[in-house]
Amino acid sequence: APTVTPCGRCESCARIAAAESLDVIEMDAASHRSIDDIRELRDTIAYAPVQSRYKVYIIDEAHMLTREAFNALLKTLEEPPPNVVFVLATTEAHKLPDTIISRCQRFDFRRPRGEEVVRVLRRVADGERFNVDDDALETIAEHSEGGFRDAIGALERLATFAHSDERIGTSEALELLGVTDTELLVEVTEIVADQDTVEALAFVHRLYDRGINWTQFINDLLRHLRRLFLLQNVGRGASDPTVVRALAQTVGYHEQLIDRLEPQASRLDRGTVIRM
Repeated sequence: APTVTPCGRCESCARIAAAESLDVIEMDAASHRSIDDIRELRDTIAYAPVQSRYKVYIIDEAHMLTREAFNALLKTLEEPPPNVVFVLATTEAHKLPDTIISRCQRFDFRRPRGEEVVRVLRRVADGERFNVDDDALETIAEHSEGGFRDAIGALERLATFAHSDERIGTSEALELLGVTDTELLVEVTEIVADQDTVEALAFVHRLYDRGINWTQFINDLLRHLRRLFLLQNVGRGASDPTVVRALAQTVGYHEQLIDRLEPQASRLDRGTVIRM
């Protein structure tokens, strides 16, 4: 029977996993968005499933369909054949017409947490025998902003440029991603808090000599200041340890990062961080 935990071993599961099932049809609405494409799809719906109990039509980027295409699909969505299931996937659900949304069950997928991305990266690295540090994986996960595909792509690029016997560390990951080391962000924040103009000018010149991307640096600095602000307002001193764990999951903290940022968060007052 239908289940939310497929076995992964039966014939149906194996065919779907291998993208060989004749009853799971995926349509890219970004390139097949016209009324003629929907009419063609409607014509195939009348045929019974070939191998499985249901036919599943996955319409990816569904918000790209034209208004006429949505109107042509509406009747089929309202009264689908008993052995047909539609899955409309989109990153912009607000662009779907209300008439379509009212005829669907809506499931919103959350952005994966950092440790979930790291877990996937570790599985890929071990499977491909990439010699990579956990810190480097955490750096990749942090800057993938919840995108598994982006994170795995960065890991692959990193492994491509590394020697087979070379262990990939945080510095290599930072260089590949073009992002700023946390130590530099802590340093510049201290310099600004001390109002040390000479050190600030020397710091900027040092970054200039490195050929740093200034836009990326400012984005990284803003992320660093936001972390300090969140630590100041929740922090490890919260009476309920579950609050701290929730904070870590929400903003991608890990224990080492909290240990590194907490002294600076304690030193600076909240007004200074907001102003910075």
